[in-house]
Amino acid sequence: MNKKKIVIVDDEEDLTWSISRYLSRNESCLDIRAYNAPEVARSYLLENEVSLVISDVRMPKMSGFELLKDIREKWPAVHAIIMTAYGADILEEETDEIENFLFLEKPFELQTLRRYIIDLVLPTEVDLQAAYAQTRIKEMVETNCLSHKTTMMLIENGMNNGRIYVQKGQIVHAECGDLEGEHALQSILDWDQVDYHTTPHFTCEKKTITRDWKSLLNSNMID
Repeated sequence: MNKKKIVIVDDEEDLTWSISRYLSRNESCLDIRAYNAPEVARSYLLENEVSLVISDVRMPKMSGFELLKDIREKWPAVHAIIMTAYGADILEEETDEIENFLFLEKPFELQTLRRYIIDLVLPTEVDLQAAYAQTRIKEMVETNCLSHKTTMMLIENGMNNGRIYVQKGQIVHAECGDLEGEHALQSILDWDQVDYHTTPHFTCEKKTITRDWKSLLNSNMID
């Protein structure tokens, strides 16, 4: 799989370092560059087409919106995530001329940013499978639910295998050995070092799980 190029821009060096380190450790499919000066990032971005720009709003010499506006004149299709500690309401006027970006308010969890990135630049099933290889199963399930997908997730852990069925973003059935329903889901979620495959648009006739997926994944029985 070709690596997706993303650029992170923020005048806080500690922040760009933390994001770059986290993503590099968790996503081998990303080619990450970080800049602490927006004018330097702008020079690179005008010469190089990337998949995604992640930028702070308020920086010396150039705002994140000014940077994005300049880049989109050259590369109209580039995805963008805008970070800010000031809140969406304060920046409403600044967004009038900028469309099609995700807004992320500081502070935020790195896992949330990672999920945004996956949704934006890794849209295919093949890419998603590569991105989620050897990661926590809970995150795999959560992303399929957030994307409102209908799919069957086949998860293998050595000699063991289990299946989790998601229908329009809700977990409707799980099976693992002799277990079904929530007990099967709990067992699968406890595994690590797994292989992961999906069958898109697979509709399951069984419905052994009725609770909302958020309740299931945040239940006391699930770490």
